Amino acid sequence: MKRKIFLFMGIVVAACIIWIGCDGSMPEMYKIKGGDVAYYIGDSTGFGFEGPTNEDDTFSFWFMVRESMWESTLRSDCQEVGCYVFVNDITGALFEGKKFYGSPNSGSIYPGSSDPASNGLAGPLTAVAYIHTHPSSSCIEEGYMRYVGPSDADQDWAERNGMPLYTIDYTGTVDPSSGDYYINSHTNYSSSYQWYTSNPY
Repeated sequence: MKRKIFLFMGIVVAACIIWIGCDGSMPEMYKIKGGDVAYYIGDSTGFGFEGPTNEDDTFSFWFMVRESMWESTLRSDCQEVGCYVFVNDITGALFEGKKFYGSPNSGSIYPGSSDPASNGLAGPLTAVAYIHTHPSSSCIEEGYMRYVGPSDADQDWAERNGMPLYTIDYTGTVDPSSGDYYINSHTNYSSSYQWYTSNPY
């Protein structure tokens, strides 16, 4: 029987945003515990791990997932790309589920089932997070813009499913009238990007 995953807040960051800078750094956010294993998201080195898995290896896992997901969406036909992240209930090892793509130019993606078998995996695994991207700036028509970061639908999904949802999107430019960040058709395709999080609680 799978062990129950407990989620609790560590440090609350304004607007519930997780940042990874150019050096990979990010503030501590919260921990997820499963049995004797606890992996945490954030410290001075970025994503880390407490338990039987090496911290450097776990940071590398999250970094590689972020880079792979973003590269996939940049190469796609204006599609969002998403996958679940699983933790082995016995060893604490992290696994990336199968990548799924949203419909071209739809600006959306359906996460689907969090069952390991539906995501190309097998074993005593529990889904602990969902990651998805937002489309690149090249998908924005001339004269248009969009705000960056998680949408209301992203937050609703996290709350309904009791699971953190991470968005990989551009950092963007601040709109002085609202304080929100945006990109438009003139935003460089290779501009900086980052993690954002939607907390389930």
